[in-house]
Amino acid sequence: MRKILATMAMAMTFLYAATVLSETLPKPPIGLENMGLVDSVDRAGRMIVINDSAYQLADYVIVHSLNNRSISIRRLKSGDKIRFAPLQTNGGGSSNPVITEIWLLPAFN
Repeated sequence: MRKILATMAMAMTFLYAATVLSETLPKPPIGLENMGLVDSVDRAGRMIVINDSAYQLADYVIVHSLNNRSISIRRLKSGDKIRFAPLQTNGGGSSNPVITEIWLLPAFN
């Protein structure tokens, strides 16, 4: 009987931990279907390379941390896993799509 109760308590603990973990991870909104690894970030030139593709960073780009807080673009680094939604063009002469919002993702996802 003790063994059964201990097994049930352990299973409930794991289920609770999984629920808490899923609630604390960032939840990017629908529309951020692109995911990739940051290859490089040129903050001065407002450019980012993700999965070997170049994108322009909007002047007002928002970067969301793992705890859903906005952070500085300076915190992005090579190797970060992100979700993003590029706009097709910015109308300012650049042929690169423009990114207005970035969500950092955990490395294990």
